[in-house]
Amino acid sequence: MKHVKKIFKWLLLIISGCFFMPDGISQVSTIYVTRNSEAFSMSFIKPITQSRQSWLNPYLDENWQPGYIIFSDSIKWEGQLRLDLYRHEMEMVVGSDSVLITDPLRLNEVKMGESRFIYSFFIKNQLGKAYAASDYFEVLTQPGPVKLLMQRTLRVDESKASSGNIQLGIKVEEKMSFAKVLSYYIQPEPNKQAVPLKKGKKNFLGYFPAANQKELITFARDQKLNYRRLDDLVLLVNFYNSKSARP
Repeated sequence: MKHVKKIFKWLLLIISGCFFMPDGISQVSTIYVTRNSEAFSMSFIKPITQSRQSWLNPYLDENWQPGYIIFSDSIKWEGQLRLDLYRHEMEMVVGSDSVLITDPLRLNEVKMGESRFIYSFFIKNQLGKAYAASDYFEVLTQPGPVKLLMQRTLRVDESKASSGNIQLGIKVEEKMSFAKVLSYYIQPEPNKQAVPLKKGKKNFLGYFPAANQKELITFARDQKLNYRRLDDLVLLVNFYNSKSARP
């Protein structure tokens, strides 16, 4: 029996080529999701013309990234970090183990690689309803009272589950596809909940005090900025933050 299992294991490794299906060529793909010492895998057939990036990679980066964490009590921790987009959790290396940050609301700031992150409450709109949630956000703007934020999530698309998905004797949790989704938010005041970013001149200026809107309009006109282009909105927030930092 052990010999049969061993042969089957090698077969799983060998079955990585192409399968000829009625609708063309497809390829077996297996993804592995790990959590400390636990792991599960999902196997499926997908057309080879599809990008592998469109399927589940639970982490923002495949490798651990150097960085630091500043906690609310001003303690600074430096080491290796990674962000699990599937479970919305930050992991850190302590000794030879990976440890989850169980109370992310105690974080003031996370620097991972070249990016800065915060953990914040936010208002999420879904199916015509708004409700409060919390997540990690990448900060797109320079330090200051207003933050433009980017949220990365993994969207589960059950509509793509099909009879073409196969199980190869490995524990399969679900047969469905995943897509990485980017959403943008703004935090108009420090330590306040973030809200979905609304573009356009009237919407965007409404995030700022009335006393500051005139100079923002002047800056946008002089720099020929577009209120619907994200990079230009980042410049506007950076301009406002730089003015707010002056004595």
